[in-house]
Amino acid sequence: MWALLDDLSRRAVVHMNNDVIASLPGPSHEILMSLPELLRSTYLNLFKPITDMPPSGHDLGFRYATKADATAWGDFIASRLPSVDARSSGLLKTLDAGTSLMDGRAVKYVSG
Repeated sequence: MWALLDDLSRRAVVHMNNDVIASLPGPSHEILMSLPELLRSTYLNLFKPITDMPPSGHDLGFRYATKADATAWGDFIASRLPSVDARSSGLLKTLDAGTSLMDGRAVKYVSG
């Protein structure tokens, strides 16, 4: 969905994600120490606010910690569905037969 949002909606997503991140109690030392060294920085990054706007091709998740967060995301998504559907439909009309969109990228299917 990230690839199909307009810039204003993407800024709203980043803001909502950062609100959720700020509400989190912080990383667990026990979980951090149980992870392989290779994954520790990835885990710690989950608790850092988003400071740079991810590119449209990025897969940005919608973070939540509470039922209220999930409800807010549901309202957000529902309010954007008409524009996302219109943009998706417009993109599909530009594709050649045998192609489809996956994660905002055109993919051509070849039988055989």
